[in-house]
Amino acid sequence: MTTVSKASSKKSSKSITPPPKTPTPEPSIKTANLDQLKVNQQVLSRITPEIEDGWFYSAQVISIDGEKVRVSYSSKIVDVTMADIVKLSGPDVTLEAEATVIARHPHYQQTYAPGVIVSSSPLQIRFYDGTESIIPKAEVHLVDFERFEDFVDNIIQLESRWVNESVVARDDKTGIYKLGTVKERVANAHEYVIEWRGDNTSTIQHYSCIFGKYSKAKSLQTGDHVIACSDKNTWHYYPGTISKAENNTVDIDFVCNTTCWLRIESANPKEAFYITPEYFNLAKEYYLAQLEGSTAFSESSMSSVSD
Repeated sequence: MTTVSKASSKKSSKSITPPPKTPTPEPSIKTANLDQLKVNQQVLSRITPEIEDGWFYSAQVISIDGEKVRVSYSSKIVDVTMADIVKLSGPDVTLEAEATVIARHPHYQQTYAPGVIVSSSPLQIRFYDGTESIIPKAEVHLVDFERFEDFVDNIIQLESRWVNESVVARDDKTGIYKLGTVKERVANAHEYVIEWRGDNTSTIQHYSCIFGKYSKAKSLQTGDHVIACSDKNTWHYYPGTISKAENNTVDIDFVCNTTCWLRIESANPKEAFYITPEYFNLAKEYYLAQLEGSTAFSESSMSSVSD
């Protein structure tokens, strides 16, 4: 019988999953003014269907034909619509608490998501997925409340695609990322029920700690951080750093413990999931905290037996 248990309550004070409290968003007084969109203008855009995740990316307007907009994104030309475009807020725009925005998400490189301003000084954003972080003003852009709701609804609908997918997810008991299958999405939450491969037990995990088919991709370079497999006998994944990237392979230095690293050479970059430096630090800290706790428990148990 499959058992479902909440993620381990023993978490680092800087756990990747943020606290649940969030402000109630109110309509922003600033509108999109997309009728003033101009060629060569820098904007944020959903990249559909090139990247069908509902998130926003930096782009430049190439041409405008009614509701159709052609943009340049990462050296590619992509056709989108006005509904996919968010204009950048200028430096003189006032950003106040409870305004709805599109802002750079701290867990993904140059990727923007809907959020609500929690406080204006410092500028703290609570994103639709529960992540909360202080974001530079230049990376925060106002959208009206109606568009904000549409953006969030679209992302949540796309996130439902994870159900029944094979994934790599964090086991909160160990901090190790393991193979599993998404069984269902938890209602009104950014969490999923994960069934672990091998023992068929289940747990609930936050979206930010799940990687797989729909994870945001990036061409890996030396110095990038990843979640990747260090041992295909166990298929356990750990946070690591790319030490070399060439000839379609990568060398990865994995976190082993507080005193050593494990290097895997000539790994397949397609089997590694890019993470930001901020996420890497949190993942490493969480793993080492669980490892330290497990070691302390083991030593305590051995001591009590020997006594």
